[in-house]
Amino acid sequence: MSQINSLEQEIVSAIRESESEIIDLISNLVSHPSLLGYEKSGQDFMQDQFLQLDLEVDRFEIDNDTLSKVKGYSPPSVSGKIMRMSSENIDQKNRLANHSY
Repeated sequence: MSQINSLEQEIVSAIRESESEIIDLISNLVSHPSLLGYEKSGQDFMQDQFLQLDLEVDRFEIDNDTLSKVKGYSPPSVSGKIMRMSSENIDQKNRLANHSY
């Protein structure tokens, strides 16, 4: 078994001290719809968390046409259909997904 250095020990201690907050954060995150094409709610939640930590957040639309030229590119798909949704469409689908029927 290898020894851990003081920085690693500090990190492990910080994680242990924050364990319940970490579990709450992850539990809250996974409660947001985040399947392909419905990620906005989870992204909004994480943006709020990052902003509370005074971190800079850069939000952008993915440019599939540009990415398609990159070796190893795999288009986002659901049931074999390419997903090309605007933010407005995603907002509308998230609103529908949050209603009980």
